[in-house]
Amino acid sequence: MTTFFTVCSAEQYPFTQLLGKSLPANARFFVGLVTGKIAATNVVLVENLALPNWHEMRQRYDDHALIAACKPFFAEYFLQQPNTSQVVYFDPTVQIFGDIALISKELENVSIVFTPRLLRPMRAVNYGDEKHFLNTGMYDAGFLALQKSQDTTAFLRWWQARSNNRAAFDLCHGQNHDQLWLNLAPVYFRGVKIIKNQTWNLGLHNLHERVLTRRGGVWLVNGQEPLLFFNFRECVIRDKSVAEILEKNGANALVEQYLSQLQTVPTIFSVRQKLNLAMPAWKRWLRQQLTAIVEGIDHFPLTY
Repeated sequence: MTTFFTVCSAEQYPFTQLLGKSLPANARFFVGLVTGKIAATNVVLVENLALPNWHEMRQRYDDHALIAACKPFFAEYFLQQPNTSQVVYFDPTVQIFGDIALISKELENVSIVFTPRLLRPMRAVNYGDEKHFLNTGMYDAGFLALQKSQDTTAFLRWWQARSNNRAAFDLCHGQNHDQLWLNLAPVYFRGVKIIKNQTWNLGLHNLHERVLTRRGGVWLVNGQEPLLFFNFRECVIRDKSVAEILEKNGANALVEQYLSQLQTVPTIFSVRQKLNLAMPAWKRWLRQQLTAIVEGIDHFPLTY
């Protein structure tokens, strides 16, 4: 049986409600809660995992890094539950639009499934070029699928050891939360499959190579195949450059639809001021640093 799960803080919990609703009605879906307290039958508190270094991790990381660092621990926890043979992780800001049975099918003969953040060589765009992805990670940690196996256990234990004390946001020292470590997984572990499908795991990081159109109520990617799932993580940030990317690649209507749905989610506390997020300070710093690096070493100015 397959278990779908996400990991978040209490403030991010409303996003998980849309994720859960987009899954099939009979899907087994859990929310790993790292900070805060929410009473719901499908919520698993981080305290249930009995992490040996939890107090040190809590002191070491801010909330963003802490959520990322706990992901491999929740993955192992859910994979160890009775009658579970597969687990699939989605960021809380993901919404499913297609047949998720395709994910289980891809896992049948492998242990680990990733999606790359790029599918083809890119020209420079207004948020960087290929060097940006070399700095921040080749595989997107907003999604992964795992089949129960010795290879999967070895991978998770390896990932946990590094997330324990090396999951900060510190690009100068080779850290980008949990994501950069995934670069090494296909080298170190057997049974890793990279899904190069343009309909999987769309988001702001790959919209420069994918265009969304709607036909007959179905969202199509590059006018060819139905969208499988989309991560709205960075698309809900009200920023001029983000708005330009969404407009250029046809994702505006999809994002507005998502935000409208989000406003209807009942919550036990007010998070409305958090839905239209300002860009985090670390992201502003990252953009400034990457822009300075690119402008300093490239012979040509950044263009679309």
